[in-house]
Amino acid sequence: MFQYNLRTLLLVMLAACLLTWLFFVLPGEVGVAVLMCLFAVVPSAVIAGILYFRGIPQAFAIGCVPPLMIFTCLLVFDGPPWRFGPSASFEVKFMILVCLLVVAGGGAASASVRWLAAWSRQPQLETKSFPGLPLDLGQPASTAHGSAAVSSTPER
Repeated sequence: MFQYNLRTLLLVMLAACLLTWLFFVLPGEVGVAVLMCLFAVVPSAVIAGILYFRGIPQAFAIGCVPPLMIFTCLLVFDGPPWRFGPSASFEVKFMILVCLLVVAGGGAASASVRWLAAWSRQPQLETKSFPGLPLDLGQPASTAHGSAAVSSTPER
């Protein structure tokens, strides 16, 4: 039922290995610093996605902006909701990861709405008549526009 190509399988395994390394191998403060650096790079990637992509990837980048702005405002005005320490490092890592997942979820929701809008317009585009094209696709272009019919068989 599920079929994956090798590239997808290796990318999923790489993501699982990186998350395991980040959460369980790195010391607490180092893992938090790595996640905070990742959280600092995300706005640049979102802005580049808005500017340089088109279609569904651009919609994904635009959808990432509202949750990212909310988390940024919470961090700036309220300060971080955690205290750094070796005992609470796993919880801090988990909170940062949840914030990143919410940002990705906002982007995925926006991309799915963009895909749904393009998918729902598809039948309209197929049935719409364009100027200069024959009205009936079964007729030759010369008869559809009212000009004299040209027969392809020679007269005897």
